[in-house]
Amino acid sequence: IPICGDPLHKEAAMLNELDAALSSEKRYHVSETIPDNDNKPVEPAMEPAYKILIADDHPLFREAISSVIATGFAGSEILETADLDSALEITRENDDLDLILLDLNMPGMHGLNGLITLRNEAPTIPVVIVSAEEDKQVVLQAITYGACGFITKSSPRAQMTDAIQQILNGNVYLPSDIIRTGKEHTHR
Repeated sequence: IPICGDPLHKEAAMLNELDAALSSEKRYHVSETIPDNDNKPVEPAMEPAYKILIADDHPLFREAISSVIATGFAGSEILETADLDSALEITRENDDLDLILLDLNMPGMHGLNGLITLRNEAPTIPVVIVSAEEDKQVVLQAITYGACGFITKSSPRAQMTDAIQQILNGNVYLPSDIIRTGKEHTHR
């Protein structure tokens, strides 16, 4: 004989109450009219399209990063340039850019000075350094000078896509393998 304080008795009472509530809810829903959605076109869920500038003096790398963006961010508009001066010009003409991917060692950059120039020219557009450089100090300096991220050119496609997505979401991206290991290379 179950006692009122018995957990099994309480559980059975709760189940009965839940069952009663659900059956009255079912009766309520049966009387509702169901809208006819059969003849309406279903809109496909669209990922947001972005406008991204790739500034790198190596055509093969620009093609590779364009492929990463086209695959990972379908519908995005991709602009390309090979030097800092034309990157600045494109930035002036396209104030709706969502992201700039900037090579650290292309013509006109003069190291991180090009980043500073670009950040002064377009302070609201996120800039990411994309470089073969793997010196921890350079990575940290780039962030200090206003980059929103640093992606190494040796990054696998999936990691590069993830890095770009993080930055487009408003986060800063740093290559964890470099930051953790403390790799500091002497300049060649």
